[in-house]
Amino acid sequence: MKEVSLSGEEVRTRAARGAMSVFTRHALVRLMAFGGTLVLARMIDPHTFGVFALAQFVLLLANGIAVGGVTTALTRRRETVTPLEYKTAHSIQLAVAVVIFAAVAAATPLLALAYDLTASEALAFPALGSAVFLLASRSIPTAALQRGLRHDLVAVSEVAEYVTYVAVSIGLALAGLGLWALVIATLLRYSVATVLLYRAAHAWPAVAFDRPIARTIVRETLPQQAAILLGLAQRGINTTVVAAVFNPAAAGLVGMALTLLDSLVLQPLALLANIQFRLLARVQDDADQFRKLLGQSFFVSSVVCMPILIAAIILFPLFVTILFPPAWYETSYLVQVLSISSFCYLVGMPSHQALKALGDAGSLIICYILSLVAQLVILLGVSGRFGLQGFAVANIIGTMIQMVFGLVRLRMITGRFPPLAPFAGVALAAAIATTVGLGAAALVSGTAGVVAGVLFGGLGYLVALFVTSAGQMATILGLASESLPARLAKLRGMIDALGGIADRCHVLKKRVLRDGRW
Repeated sequence: MKEVSLSGEEVRTRAARGAMSVFTRHALVRLMAFGGTLVLARMIDPHTFGVFALAQFVLLLANGIAVGGVTTALTRRRETVTPLEYKTAHSIQLAVAVVIFAAVAAATPLLALAYDLTASEALAFPALGSAVFLLASRSIPTAALQRGLRHDLVAVSEVAEYVTYVAVSIGLALAGLGLWALVIATLLRYSVATVLLYRAAHAWPAVAFDRPIARTIVRETLPQQAAILLGLAQRGINTTVVAAVFNPAAAGLVGMALTLLDSLVLQPLALLANIQFRLLARVQDDADQFRKLLGQSFFVSSVVCMPILIAAIILFPLFVTILFPPAWYETSYLVQVLSISSFCYLVGMPSHQALKALGDAGSLIICYILSLVAQLVILLGVSGRFGLQGFAVANIIGTMIQMVFGLVRLRMITGRFPPLAPFAGVALAAAIATTVGLGAAALVSGTAGVVAGVLFGGLGYLVALFVTSAGQMATILGLASESLPARLAKLRGMIDALGGIADRCHVLKKRVLRDGRW
């Protein structure tokens, strides 16, 4: 994998193309993942989904140990990464993956005993654990593509892997495979992604080992690794601790609620985070550019995800009663309450990416420790009295700690508070859209009222964005237009026209604020 240097214009174009992938390809795949999860909920009971969530967390933990820190360190590095460094990093990851897989296989009887699982259910742990080899292999082309700001190509692989997962899991669930429908679909998903990523990077898996390079990679990796593992430990509360305190079925309810929120909100945020991290890392030594880019990060993240969060809070109880079996009804409450956690993550995510880009892994470690301790104390303290409602409260407080800590720490490092004004404009637009949508829904009864509320609420949101955040909209629309290929000239013209309207709204808004008159 040979790295090429990029001009400023190439950086701008590739970043815009990657962001556009979030709005286009990922909009489709998230709807598909959301719909697929709803279908699976009708065929798989909470206990089975809880066992899968436990096995999946073991895989996430294995991935965090073997892969996470190495990939982050390579992506953040300002200097060019050589082919030998990529190969050495891959060798380190595979060696660690072997040790981890052996540990998972050895711990399987203990896990089965701890959670009272059948032999077939327990086998899901080593089966999913084997996917760590696929994750280790695909991380190398992912890092190379992210360094080249080819997030659009990464997005294509993610679309393909989600299509694979949804199609295979539903097909095998219909065939009666239950837990193993999810396990097999996960293994095929990562296999497809690995092949596509290597094709996109024009490379094949390769290993080599250089001792000085290995020492450097390990030294750069350890702080990032600690932060990643602590973040995963917090996620472990959602599965392992909930299953231990309650039962696997409770972990299934929590896992389903978080899966639905992930498919609609957190996964798009994760892709945006990758783009933001790489761009912020490139300008980490330019304070003005860093702050400007951070403001745009707050704006883009909130524009993508805030209206979806509001819609989830309002509409999900209707979806649950219509589409879910009674065993899943408690998911409705969990989705609504955990949407507050997603909101905190939405606000805090750009500041955490900024801290990573500045190399301040120590602050993230402290942040995750505080959040983890708070969640454990609250969950263990109130679970006996309040059940899963206690878990929801613990989760919200934990993500609030992460949000506040990230913003305050960035203020301490840079000497200025993070630019939250773009986020405030989107929040106001979302509030206006919610009012308009609920008003429209109240005028028409039944399903027609829901459709009217969504349509008028969406239109109100776009209009309000042009009023509250015209300058940011003009910038984003300009980047979107630049990212489109020449064959889409008509679409580019439409986007340019909208950008022109946004720019005129921005000029008019500045005039009103300056002169106090139209």
